[in-house]
Amino acid sequence: MVASGQPLVVPDARADERLRTNPALTDLGVIAYAGMPLTDADGLVGGSLWAPDHEARAWEPGALSDLEDPAAACSAELRLRVLSAKSRSAQQVLETARAAAEHARGDAQRLEQQAQDG
Repeated sequence: MVASGQPLVVPDARADERLRTNPALTDLGVIAYAGMPLTDADGLVGGSLWAPDHEARAWEPGALSDLEDPAAACSAELRLRVLSAKSRSAQQVLETARAAAEHARGDAQRLEQQAQDG
């Protein structure tokens, strides 16, 4: 619902064309909705942190701010986890390359020795 990368704040989902038939909300009895995007380092939305209410409500700036802060923290944690996974992957590639280089060095030394002996 926040695929645009912008917060989505809806005082009454029943009156909102985008949400009034959304099963994720209707099945839960959600009337009011405030969602903040969770983004990666490129700004792509990977999900949302949202607050529902079972009654229509005007979302006050303080309440939205209270939701923005943990959304920013979640986004930062997601970015950190992606970087960590990339780092582990790069380390595995490096270790594989080192092992291949050691194997090639050993082969080269054996061939050199055979050439000198032969």
